Amino acid sequence: MASIGKIYGYGKEAVGNNWDYINRRNTNRLYYIHGGKGTYILGKTEYEFIPEKLYFLPYTAEIYPKSNPENPLLHTYADFELIPPVISDRPAIFSPETDKMMYAAYRVFLEGAELHNGKSDELFFAAVKYLVYRGAEICGFTFLNDEIILDALEYMIEHISENINIGVLAKRYFMTADSFIRRFSNAVCVTPYAWLKNTRIKTARSLLNDGKTLAQTAAAVGYSDASSLLHALAGEKKQL
Repeated sequence: MASIGKIYGYGKEAVGNNWDYINRRNTNRLYYIHGGKGTYILGKTEYEFIPEKLYFLPYTAEIYPKSNPENPLLHTYADFELIPPVISDRPAIFSPETDKMMYAAYRVFLEGAELHNGKSDELFFAAVKYLVYRGAEICGFTFLNDEIILDALEYMIEHISENINIGVLAKRYFMTADSFIRRFSNAVCVTPYAWLKNTRIKTARSLLNDGKTLAQTAAAVGYSDASSLLHALAGEKKQL
């Protein structure tokens, strides 16, 4: 079964008309629609969000959502890193009543996200992991199975506070930097540089939300100082 490398954020909230979907920041999202109205564009087709459905959106699935300002969407959500990642161009949409195990996990997910105090526990992790796995299975998604790239993803997450040199990382797998970058990009759909930067930004945002200082956060995610981190966060905001 897939594992959750890290959960970056979770909770329950209404979605405004200017909802800038977190997936554009290269994060997977599991969310449950409680009510309200909204649509999303996938390809060239517009679809309605369906209340009382669970959605799992792999980071490679580009959708463009819009919430109705007069009756905004209300959703419970969790943003996370999934190892191994799912590579899919569409969301998984499923009902929590599909089976008893899924319903039990869904209840833990809802209660954990609504009652959280800034720290998710092992049960919440397990619930999100099970729902994502079942959603991917139900919708026929496949998980990345390149062992070298999977090991590289886990290595970068574990050493995110360090100076990770992609050329040195490539030598870990007896590959040239160019060969490693091509293999990584083909498997994950982004370059290792982009993936690492996005992961650092996501982790930084999560730590700042938890009350860490800029200096503490910069050190934790591999930036030389608070100024460098601020510059990276500002650059990311401009791209959205």
